[in-house]
Amino acid sequence: MRLYTPLILASTATALSGGFGGAAKTKKKKKKSAAPLVEESDAYAKLRKWATDGGATLDGVRESNGALVATKDIKKNGVLATLPSDLALALCDPDEDEADHAACAKNFYEFKYEDQFGDYVNTLPEAPPTPINWSADEIEALKWPPLIDEVQARKKRVDEVAAASKLPADKVERLAAIAASRAYEIHLDKKQDLSEEERKEVEGAAQMSTKVIRLLLPFFDSAQRASSPSCKVEVKDPKRDDSTFVLKAQKALSEGDAVTVPYNIGVTTTADVLLNHGAVPASRLDGSSYADARLLARHPDTDIPGSPADDRAMADDSSASQPSREAARLRLSLKNARTNKKHTSFFKAIKAGGRIGAQK
Repeated sequence: MRLYTPLILASTATALSGGFGGAAKTKKKKKKSAAPLVEESDAYAKLRKWATDGGATLDGVRESNGALVATKDIKKNGVLATLPSDLALALCDPDEDEADHAACAKNFYEFKYEDQFGDYVNTLPEAPPTPINWSADEIEALKWPPLIDEVQARKKRVDEVAAASKLPADKVERLAAIAASRAYEIHLDKKQDLSEEERKEVEGAAQMSTKVIRLLLPFFDSAQRASSPSCKVEVKDPKRDDSTFVLKAQKALSEGDAVTVPYNIGVTTTADVLLNHGAVPASRLDGSSYADARLLARHPDTDIPGSPADDRAMADDSSASQPSREAARLRLSLKNARTNKKHTSFFKAIKAGGRIGAQK
């Protein structure tokens, strides 16, 4: 399958309208102490051999506790690793309609990736922590109706795809969660498919939306996502069938530093992060995210029950289930966004009849 056609990469494409809100600027946070490093697991050692035998270079990264860390000091813009496109798992065909997460899961099994990429598949999580894998009670405990509705819509879509493809729903659900949390997105400019005459007709009109191609990148996709990532993934020679993915440092790294990459386009609000990645970042708890302020402005009559103190107690309760703690962290971040003085002028403008998205 040909993976690439002329494209606009996620780093330069216009953001999709999907998700719960628009793009948000994030405030830099102080660096936290990293978890103690451990030796690379046997599963990742096998994956490393498979990848390097296939032409990858991974000398700048290694796995520790299921995430990636730098193996040496790297300067800003330095290359940590490369991966040939032959080792990437395309979850949809660029020549067909865009595949959502559930359709990507179906394609994973229909393309027989388990047989072709066994060493990589063995490193994928058995139970991704995203809400699509939560129980009905855990989903209701979110107590934020817009997110509950989105989770239920994704679960319904999983059931539809599973029934149509005659695949077990739990297998589709698992791979849909993996596609949401780990896939690298390439955004194709739909105008490239138009004829010259058709292209002239859309000149001056609103920019055509892009089509998303999702791929799993062995080893690379073990890097954790972050609002202020240390690294990024680029594509060298994207118009070629034999392109190369490059993991590049966005700042100077020391040996043992965490290798993190950006969230995909469209993942901007705290609700988006929890929906796609199953956790609420600590940096979001103070309510400073403008995307969360815009989200609240779009749902002015939606109540968030309970007190911030109760949510904080639940979030800090080590005996509580992880979904319960993450749900509490979401509620806390939204409540704090509603009262954060940083957003006072924004909410006043909206109340006075201003347009959502007009404030920066």
